[in-house]
Amino acid sequence: MPSLSKRLDGITDKGDESLYSSSEGISGWIDNWDFNGADAKTYTHRLHNYPAIFIPQLVRKILKEYSDEGSTVLDIFNGSGTTTLEAMLCKRRSIGIELN
Repeated sequence: MPSLSKRLDGITDKGDESLYSSSEGISGWIDNWDFNGADAKTYTHRLHNYPAIFIPQLVRKILKEYSDEGSTVLDIFNGSGTTTLEAMLCKRRSIGIELN
């Protein structure tokens, strides 16, 4: 079976890049953290329901704000793998740990 990265070839982040920057100061920045109405079931996020959903838009925003391409992200509450998938889409490496 091909690796997940091979199976995701050709998938690009089609998110609204305006979510990741603002020239409107703090009020614009706060508005950019509002994901009301965002589709949380993109890519593989709809494979199964997980009780503690971590919406992909929030993960993507955090990754782009606080990490650089090529860096490694550790998620110690990996759940259904949202951070792992979003890290791959944002060109970051990911380590995920889940006890459940």
